[in-house]
Amino acid sequence: MAVLVALLVSDLAYSQAGKTGLTGKTGLLGCPPTQCVSVSIKRLIPNPAVVPNPGTPEVAALLAPEFSMDNGSVAYGTEVGLLINKAAVGCTVEYSTDNGQTWITGSSVAVLKQGTILARTRDSNRTSATNSKTFDVYFNRMFVLGNSIMLNSPVPALGWYNTNGMAASSLQNDFVHILERNLMTLNPNVQMKLISGGGFERNFWAFDYNTSLDEHLNGYAPDLIIVRIGENINDGEAANPSRDFKARYRQLLDKLTQYSGRAKVVCTTSFWNHPQASAMIREVAAERGYPVADLYSVLYNRPDRDQFRAVTEYTDPGVGAHPNDRGMAEIARLIWEKIR
Repeated sequence: MAVLVALLVSDLAYSQAGKTGLTGKTGLLGCPPTQCVSVSIKRLIPNPAVVPNPGTPEVAALLAPEFSMDNGSVAYGTEVGLLINKAAVGCTVEYSTDNGQTWITGSSVAVLKQGTILARTRDSNRTSATNSKTFDVYFNRMFVLGNSIMLNSPVPALGWYNTNGMAASSLQNDFVHILERNLMTLNPNVQMKLISGGGFERNFWAFDYNTSLDEHLNGYAPDLIIVRIGENINDGEAANPSRDFKARYRQLLDKLTQYSGRAKVVCTTSFWNHPQASAMIREVAAERGYPVADLYSVLYNRPDRDQFRAVTEYTDPGVGAHPNDRGMAEIARLIWEKIR
């Protein structure tokens, strides 16, 4: 009976067997035929696809970049460095401020809003795990360009005796001081500067930006600018192409931001019925990427708008058209949502 035997032999042994022959005169390798066992030799060759090459190093995992500061509260515009590990020199650093929906290449990121910043390292198609830090933002200097809703001196003839936002019951209840208190929860030392924008509203096509603003804002460098105007703009003049309200409003925004290295700008529409001016304010703000607190849509364009006005608190209709305490609180809320 023949027996099949599988043998693993070296190249040398196999070669030598081939030289002498597997059979001799007396049988297999010289044995007597009656005593021979039939043998099949099967050479097993390793598969190079599954055998590791000891000369090829294993690809190391990419390490995520480190942040130059820990979680916490930082001033608006603070630059946070993204430090790459020395083992990843030559790779790209990316960050995301929208939870990974978009990634931007850069070795630092400016903190412009509260939230979490993600960072990762990229090498061609490979990316590292993400590192993250969460920051809150505070402001040092707020500037508000406003009108009588922001601040109005006493006018006894109209039944107005306070010095605060017109129709608010007290200083503490007008929108700018509500905003100031909100900001102080983040930075107790925040400063606030208020300037009337009535001159621009009434005569925007001939407004002298330098004379009106330089003396107030040179050296102040606000990091939060709120443009809270609109009520004194004649809607017909705003719609007049020869007045070019949009171009003049652009100039106003550009002038205000010249006083700061980096500032958050929040615009608002009118609290009163000025749809043309409000629409143009929205358009220009969108061009600049500035958020808009839309007072016109939220507080005016509704059947119950008088709940936000002091119409029952003052006999003079001009004063009564201003926001009452509830209206002031809503204005502050809408602006605060855009600040945060």
